[in-house]
Amino acid sequence: KIKPVRQAKDGYMIPQKRKILKPKNRTLGNMYGGWIKYQLQLIGVSNEDIGDELGVRSNAVSSVMHGKRTSARIQQKIADKLKLPNWEAVIEAAKKATKDNVV
Repeated sequence: KIKPVRQAKDGYMIPQKRKILKPKNRTLGNMYGGWIKYQLQLIGVSNEDIGDELGVRSNAVSSVMHGKRTSARIQQKIADKLKLPNWEAVIEAAKKATKDNVV
């Protein structure tokens, strides 16, 4: 492989460092965040409600829901609101529902 290069002021070519790309999804929540949010809306629970109960901002709840961040406390609270035992059960329910096209 040829590394990309740029030309220095004196005319010599300088090899560029390779950029390391971080994975965007830390959990599967990013694939099912919309489904989770919809299920919470059906039972009348908003991100603000969960955030107020836990003392965090609603955008932190949204970030966890969509897989951009992880927080065991927020994940467990979302699972509790959906009457599921844990976050893994939430993800499994979302997988099953989206696979079967059940909303």
